[in-house]
Amino acid sequence: MAEKKKQHYIPQFYLKKFVQKTDNPKIEPYLWVHKNGISKKKSPTNTGVESYFYAIDCGELDKNRVEDLLSTIESDTKPVLDRMLSLGINSITEHERYIFTRFLSFMFSRTPKMRELNNIALSRVMKDYVFQKMNRDGMPLRFKNLSRDSVIELLNEHWTLPKDALIGMGLYDAVNNLPEFNDRNWCLFHTNDSHFITSDHPVVLINKYVNNDKVPPGIVMRNTDFMFPLSPRVCLYGSYDNVVNQSISSAKVKEINSLILKQSAGCIFSYDQCPEM
Repeated sequence: MAEKKKQHYIPQFYLKKFVQKTDNPKIEPYLWVHKNGISKKKSPTNTGVESYFYAIDCGELDKNRVEDLLSTIESDTKPVLDRMLSLGINSITEHERYIFTRFLSFMFSRTPKMRELNNIALSRVMKDYVFQKMNRDGMPLRFKNLSRDSVIELLNEHWTLPKDALIGMGLYDAVNNLPEFNDRNWCLFHTNDSHFITSDHPVVLINKYVNNDKVPPGIVMRNTDFMFPLSPRVCLYGSYDNVVNQSISSAKVKEINSLILKQSAGCIFSYDQCPEM
């Protein structure tokens, strides 16, 4: 089977919730994309996408296997999201909640930002292992022609690990974190006079006991809550605390948008040309 080239790390059906529709049928609905101080109109088709981002090269396995898995998850999730937005969070069944939880966990783990964070974390483990082994057992054989200073310099460089390994790590994290998202209490934040933004890493975490600007809180921490904008008017909130559906002020929306911006990889998507952040 031919490889699928254009692969969305932010699903199109999700981005379409943030578009501005036009009266001209020849003009595709668009959303605003903000990056490096520049704002552009883009269609969901051309937003949150990279060539062969999930393509794998594992022997006889279909190169599209991960992309096809994510497409199935998205197809299952779309009607659930539509129901949540039209009828509220209490309208979904337990099975539908599981479907959305699966989407949420994969959404958190599938982005370029998480792939790079996994690359850094796994590289650090490997570097620490080599450094400790070198101190304990002497220079590894594969480095026998290098000086100690050269090896240390190599260990301090940025490593880019094999793509397939990072994709696998992302899938593992998505499955492993699924109970963390599901076990929290969910509610919907609504706004009538402002708009939520979203981003290239749209599931954001917040923990009142850490500096969220400096230390990204882990989803396994019990005091960590999550937020996920569902549309310009609605944001999903999850917490182990008791939470209720509520209408929030424009100031609170701006606070949430600011957190979404800070936890993004630098690309913001919005309904407005000049969103409040």
